[in-house]
Amino acid sequence: ATQGEIRCAMELGISILKKLGVAFPSKPNAFHIRLEMRRTQRVIRGRGSAELLNLPLMVDTCKLAVMKLLSTISLHSFMWGDKGRAFFFLSLLKMVRFSCEYGLCTHSPQAFVGY
Repeated sequence: ATQGEIRCAMELGISILKKLGVAFPSKPNAFHIRLEMRRTQRVIRGRGSAELLNLPLMVDTCKLAVMKLLSTISLHSFMWGDKGRAFFFLSLLKMVRFSCEYGLCTHSPQAFVGY
């Protein structure tokens, strides 16, 4: 994929996330990452690996769609190189938080490994 195609795919993914009620900045920066890191640390604080492994399964189809989109955004942003670094970290942090709040799904391991 070309740089332009990746950027277009990212913009489409972000617009769909917004329609699903998930805020995701179109130009994430260090501030956005720090903010999401604090939110993620708040939901993960005090939970051991055993508790995280035993989270319920995510069943809400909207939340599952969000996780799939965030996973796709993280993959494409990783391929985008330096331009996608903030998108990559932000999407992984949101995936960890969603997993802790709404349950585990097939995309959760990717998020926890990246975290």
